[in-house]
Amino acid sequence: MEYFDVIVIGAGPAGNSAAKCLADSGINTLVVDWRNIPGDKLCTGIIGIECSKVLPPDPNIIYGEALEITVHSPDNHSYSLSDSFSHALIIDRVKYIQKMAEDAQESGASYILDSRVTEITLNPDFVELSIMVSGERKHYKSKMIIVATGFSNNLLNQVGLTKNNKSGYLVGT
Repeated sequence: MEYFDVIVIGAGPAGNSAAKCLADSGINTLVVDWRNIPGDKLCTGIIGIECSKVLPPDPNIIYGEALEITVHSPDNHSYSLSDSFSHALIIDRVKYIQKMAEDAQESGASYILDSRVTEITLNPDFVELSIMVSGERKHYKSKMIIVATGFSNNLLNQVGLTKNNKSGYLVGT
């Protein structure tokens, strides 16, 4: 059984950012994601200007800027917002996320892609994960895990975090 200081579940923006920060600090980090290519999912390629200042995209993957937006509410109302300056960038999301994963790996983070975490077991001194890797179940231990899988993942329930329990952890931002 392999041991890591931290295992990050999810190779999206949050998971890759966490992995890079941890690896930069010399923390033995593993990232696990069910996709074969980090960031390759149906999702918008729009990032806020604030995000672009903290995690700047390569200028070659920026398609344009968003000066206006129309928001459609669930009650069928639409609201348009416009300004003379950009609030968001339209980018190639897959290349943006891939670069983040490459940066984390260059900093020393390990990655297991095309794999699924099937079980999380919390113990007093460590966390154990069962991961399906190429049809084979493997086990990993760590001091802590970061679940960066988005809102629709059932792994949060396995560690006692439900969407109704909002104390002691960040549900989403």
